[in-house]
Amino acid sequence: MGMLQTGNMARQPHTGSGRATFARRASALTWLVRSMMILCAAGCPKPMVQESIVKVSIGAPSVIDTLAGPVTYPVTYANAAEISLYPDDVTLATSGSVTGRVSVHGLGTSARNVTISNIRGNGSASIALAAGTASDASGNPAPRAVATKAFYAHAVLEPGSGFTAPTPQPPAIGSGAGADAKAIARWDVVPYQTFDDLFEIGVVAFHINGIDRVEFSLDGGPWTAVKEMTLNPRTNVVEYWVALDAARSPDGPVEVRAIAHPKKGIPRVLGGENVTVANGEHSMPLFTNANHSFVPQQVYVSLSGDDAAPGTQGQPVATISRALDVVQDGGEVILLDAGTYEGPANRSQRVMNTRWITVHPAPGLDAEDVTISRPEWSIVRPEVKLLAWRDIAFNFGYILQYYALEKITWFDKCHWFDEFGWEHENGRSVNVRDCYYATDTTAFDMLYAFANARIVRGCGAERISGDVYQNAKLVVNCSAKNIDGRVLEHHTDLYQMWNAADNTILYGLEARNLIQTQSIFLQPTYQSPPGSPRYQLSNSAFVNLDIENEIVLRDGQDMGGPPWSQLQTSLAHLLFRNVKLPNQRLMLRTDWSDPTVTNMWFEARDVVFEDC
Repeated sequence: MGMLQTGNMARQPHTGSGRATFARRASALTWLVRSMMILCAAGCPKPMVQESIVKVSIGAPSVIDTLAGPVTYPVTYANAAEISLYPDDVTLATSGSVTGRVSVHGLGTSARNVTISNIRGNGSASIALAAGTASDASGNPAPRAVATKAFYAHAVLEPGSGFTAPTPQPPAIGSGAGADAKAIARWDVVPYQTFDDLFEIGVVAFHINGIDRVEFSLDGGPWTAVKEMTLNPRTNVVEYWVALDAARSPDGPVEVRAIAHPKKGIPRVLGGENVTVANGEHSMPLFTNANHSFVPQQVYVSLSGDDAAPGTQGQPVATISRALDVVQDGGEVILLDAGTYEGPANRSQRVMNTRWITVHPAPGLDAEDVTISRPEWSIVRPEVKLLAWRDIAFNFGYILQYYALEKITWFDKCHWFDEFGWEHENGRSVNVRDCYYATDTTAFDMLYAFANARIVRGCGAERISGDVYQNAKLVVNCSAKNIDGRVLEHHTDLYQMWNAADNTILYGLEARNLIQTQSIFLQPTYQSPPGSPRYQLSNSAFVNLDIENEIVLRDGQDMGGPPWSQLQTSLAHLLFRNVKLPNQRLMLRTDWSDPTVTNMWFEARDVVFEDC
């Protein structure tokens, strides 16, 4: 075995290289002696070099993405009489800092496997084989061979001893268009999670001038640069990502920071304690638990339970509200029965936990079986700082609002619905207040869907009569279908925003059968009288949107509306890339231009459309 080194295809020494060198020299000496004998027998004419008939081909790597390996390349030889491939014959070409340990396996004269293990570093990499790793029957050496397919190694962050100060803002890069525009970057991670193995975390980042790299640091450890967006297996999102290994840190809290560096522009630092900050500029707090020193408490709830009971599986409590009084920080509330549970409300005891308390059904049950509702039209108000709901349905037909002011809520694999359907005019524009995350969750047959979410990832909305992703900060890999503004007298939008906003991202959104619906409605300033407050949408990206509205015909011609998608008032550094909007016009409201008449006059700077 030997250690692969990075470099410009330069061969590096490895353990066992003496064996390969000796074998190669012996083969070359044999060939030289044979050639001299032939030359002398023929009167020693001018020597001629014979071309080897050995063909070497390197197949595709066994995986195209890896954290530590192993990665195996199959090597095939044709017309070889002898193979002398050793670890020191293998070199590594990398766009980053990838290193690894190489081994060669196989017998015979037709094939070998080259395996790279103990991979460290970050970037794309492939292998090359030196000339002379095989020879034909005449002793002619095989040519050099280069792999045509690369694999990508993702870094596992090395922890430091902790950050001692805020991460400073790096200086702007370059000059010219977009040089004063800040990178658009957000964590695609729900904070405060606990993990005991490898844990992949990612950042979605864009800039009108492109992103050069995203750097990550764990607890003040070395900054690791990621230069390519690839598929994160945890989130199923193509993004800039690295992995954490719980075993490399003591059990307990850890902090990850990131910096998104544009090719030209202002870097954005994702650092800071407040995870609810609207522009997403915060660190990523998590908990490691490789040694399982933290064991979550489990409290059980049954529809036939007793709130005077201790909450064990054999003696469950009767209500979720009582379970939240009993459960400890980071514990689980397990719902034993199929049926409808009353959402907690009017709780006098506030839980100020530092780890997620998670409510979920017992094994064998899911969101099709377990529902949260209210006995009458009223608010759900759990009063828990960090509360996660998993595999549970919410009936917003009776929930006036999920109210969690100054709290954080996470809906994972949940199902929202209104039992009275999308015709239910409930006067509510926001289902959940305040900061919340929705992952792999569906909203069906409702007025509103995922308004004001911090992260909406892998979610779907269907039969919505109001707004779908209104004022959400990060919408990624989501869908919508059957959105209809005719159901109620309502201004229906797929995505609408207003007020001042920075660092908003819509990335990977597919929408079908939108009727009487504005697809994109950006209106940072919404008060018309001159002298009213004026706001701006800045540093935001709309990437890979595929939206199909109902065709509006007039005299047989597709009019593209009404309604129309609109960009209004003040916009700075917006990127529209691969936005498909075939049946609806996108209007720039330049007709509002006189500040003495309206406060909603139009101005735009560094707004870029690519492949739209």
